[in-house]
Amino acid sequence: MGGCITRGKQPEEVITQKEGYRYADYADQLKPLDLVLFRGGDFVSGFIRFLQKRNLTAESSAGYDVGAGAFSHVGMIVTSEILNDDRLEEGKLYVWESTMSGRLADGVYNIDGESFLGVQLRSFDEVLPAYDEDPNTRIAVSHVLREVYDSVWGELPQTLLRNKFTKLFKKYNGVRYDANFLSLGSSICPCLRPARGTVEDVLGTEDWLFCSELVATVYQDLGLFDDTVCPKNVVPSDFLGYDADSEDSGGIPVIVGEPVYIVSERWWDGATHPSPEASEELYSSDNSILTLTSTSSPRVKGKSKHKKDESRK
Repeated sequence: MGGCITRGKQPEEVITQKEGYRYADYADQLKPLDLVLFRGGDFVSGFIRFLQKRNLTAESSAGYDVGAGAFSHVGMIVTSEILNDDRLEEGKLYVWESTMSGRLADGVYNIDGESFLGVQLRSFDEVLPAYDEDPNTRIAVSHVLREVYDSVWGELPQTLLRNKFTKLFKKYNGVRYDANFLSLGSSICPCLRPARGTVEDVLGTEDWLFCSELVATVYQDLGLFDDTVCPKNVVPSDFLGYDADSEDSGGIPVIVGEPVYIVSERWWDGATHPSPEASEELYSSDNSILTLTSTSSPRVKGKSKHKKDESRK
């Protein structure tokens, strides 16, 4: 939602480091479909986080940079493993998101070399350092829980997932960002939802997608969310368990693990941040997808609700 602009007011205290795993060390742990969470440093991102914190939880005493207010924008990891597209390089990480790119934003263009406002694929190797340049921004990843993935795709050939995802990519990539104020506002404020359909019909924006709507739509189309989920009501914090809507009312279950913060080389000093060697147990957890071809985990029947993994450190 608030991932289009990253530049914000510089903090009074000079920030020399950010806590998190060095991206160069953690990149190998990122897998297709993993959720990427962004905290923007601009006014719009701050306002989105404020609204999430204010409307979705009762944690008003805490700052809005934690809990439901920790993130303002989301995307998902994509690789050639699940997307059949000649423009992708094998082994390279990309982020699929509905956002602003190129000269309109952070200078990182999409894979077509274009500046665009909407659903697009960009190199994550380029997006991360550009977004992380601002001392006020943060980036984290949440791995799709293995039990959730296996309940749908665990026993099926990977080619089926690749074919399905490729069709979804062709369907949604290039769709315009949903800048309809009522659509955006109604995702957080239920009182605005009754008028949403009418306004979208009049403006012709029904098929436009904002960031969390895109991710929720794709997760639903892949069977990771039930049909009861309403993607238009999903905001970034909902993926982490802060959804104020019940699942019976279109809310989403938690299908990803706890956020893991990652930082670019600029903010990593090699001393105060954890290394992969010190966190091998986290990376090898059976609760996150480490390979799409794994069949070692037992198949779990699909459920309407998945609890957040409490064992993750």
